[in-house]
Amino acid sequence: MPDRPKTRAAKNLKLGDWVEFGGMAYRVNGAPEPDDDGTVFLPIGPSGTEMKADARVVMHYED
Repeated sequence: MPDRPKTRAAKNLKLGDWVEFGGMAYRVNGAPEPDDDGTVFLPIGPSGTEMKADARVVMHYED
């Protein structure tokens, strides 16, 4: 079984990763878009979200 981290920095997420926010799982719909102020825009869900680039995000796995 490959090594699957429980969390990952927001800036290191990739297209197709599944992440958890508030008990809901969302698929990352594109690469994180970094801003000059140290934040990234994550294209998840219907509108996306913005967070600090080094913030830890809980990963979601099906099995």
